[in-house]
Amino acid sequence: MLNNAIYVYDLREKHYTRLPGDPRYEDYAPFFSPSGKKIAFTRRENQNHTDEIFVATWNEVTRSWVVQQITKNNKADWYPIFLTENLIVYSKKPEWFWGDWLKDDDLVIMDLTTGSIRPLVDWWFSSEADPYPLKGTDWLVFISASRLGAGKYKLYAINYYKNEIIKIDFPREVDCRGPAIFIRKNEFSRNVTASLTATDKELQYEYEAIKVISRPNPIRSENTTTFSVVSDQNASITGLKIDVFDLTGKLVFSEETSELKLVWHGKDLTNSLLANGVYIYVAHVKVNGKWITLTPQKIVILR
Repeated sequence: MLNNAIYVYDLREKHYTRLPGDPRYEDYAPFFSPSGKKIAFTRRENQNHTDEIFVATWNEVTRSWVVQQITKNNKADWYPIFLTENLIVYSKKPEWFWGDWLKDDDLVIMDLTTGSIRPLVDWWFSSEADPYPLKGTDWLVFISASRLGAGKYKLYAINYYKNEIIKIDFPREVDCRGPAIFIRKNEFSRNVTASLTATDKELQYEYEAIKVISRPNPIRSENTTTFSVVSDQNASITGLKIDVFDLTGKLVFSEETSELKLVWHGKDLTNSLLANGVYIYVAHVKVNGKWITLTPQKIVILR
């Protein structure tokens, strides 16, 4: 069997070094520490289908990498990342739970100097994975796939010192693999780099109080619904935009107004009546001159 191995390539010296491995195992998902002198990675034993976390440390005396096993779990520990030189976060599958669908991967944080482990995110009915640190902050982003939501990914940020969590709302399904976050929209994907500042954090809580509702919903024989902004800070809201998509992700309607209400007659971009069915509307509100995208909502046409 051809197994994965990890190689470190020196761009200045133009040569590579293979991390010490074992032909019985597969090594994958490497992540450098801030100093570049440590590499955390996952090692998989194919026979027992177990994954463990290892750390390779550069030895200046021998000019070689020394590998040490960090975890031992009869389920799976994988995809480690460094937060600091001695703190790592990784996904951990619980050793005991009532079926995979009840409790899947959790995020835990480990101190390499003491070996202590504490839960970071351990929600039920969901799987948390793909953590990635936001440079220069105490925050990292991760995805959560709910067992009760058909496996749809949601994106979050967490302050790993305060355990403060913020949901990051995007108008499309989110797929995350390491540092790259992709938002799927119709026939194209757009690479998004995530950043979070104190100002953004404060605004996130403020915007959670803003809602845009549609009445009536479902749309019946009258073929008309009104999207309305519901907020206690209407004076600072100076615009409303509504995008409506079908379930394939195709944009079927889009309109913008400077008012806090927008009337839609159930027609598409060609002014034709849309067929009965479920659609998704994404509301954007202009707050203090800045457009904010709210959480997507369902709207039904049922004539």
